[in-house]
Amino acid sequence: MSDRLPKSEMDTAGGGRRDLPSIRWSLVAGLQRGTVSARRDALGHLFERYSKPIYHYIRLKWSKSPDDARDLTEDFFVALLEGDALQRFEPGRSSFRNYLKGILRNFAADQFDAARALKRGGGVKVVSMPDVLHDVVPDAAAVDPEKALDWAWRLIVFERALALTRQWFAAEKRESQFRTFETAVLNSDERLTDAQVAAKLGTTESSVGNHINVVRVKLREMIRSELIQTVLDKEQLEEEYRLIIGKSGI
Repeated sequence: MSDRLPKSEMDTAGGGRRDLPSIRWSLVAGLQRGTVSARRDALGHLFERYSKPIYHYIRLKWSKSPDDARDLTEDFFVALLEGDALQRFEPGRSSFRNYLKGILRNFAADQFDAARALKRGGGVKVVSMPDVLHDVVPDAAAVDPEKALDWAWRLIVFERALALTRQWFAAEKRESQFRTFETAVLNSDERLTDAQVAAKLGTTESSVGNHINVVRVKLREMIRSELIQTVLDKEQLEEEYRLIIGKSGI
């Protein structure tokens, strides 16, 4: 049986060691129970995390052009803001990501057409698509909309967590540790041995190993911090977390 996250853990924003770091349920709570202003703010955060996955899903599921997929992704978020689908989300039944997939499946073609007609008639867009949306998906996901959505979702979570990790080490004046991790683990050109990294950065092999482990721990903590905003129990958290870690190799 899933254990609901304790309120003490959910409200914790910093401090000592804990199993579920930086836990808050503000994103989904804001979408479901907040004021109009709070819902718009929460939807903005949702858009940052899910616009690219939803864009890829629409591109593949309905064979849409990039421009049409962008328009339809905007329409989808407008529908979320104006409708009640998010209010019907029951955290104990599924992950928030899987629930969004269900909403997408029910986002029928006639709704797409109506939304486009509204915009052509002078309707106002609530959100606008960033330029970061692109059409590159791995070959394994290129023919499966749900795999493409999951792949893009994992990428967004990882990128956000990595940026937060980089910021944390910079704030702590420990940039050298993150630089070691970046050189050893994130280097896309070639995979270096610890000895090669040490020689390149002018440090020791033991320091390289230590720095990698320290950054890896913090990165995994940041990944959990991202995921915890759309899950309510430990079972869902661990399931989503395994999807990220298992695919990234971090």
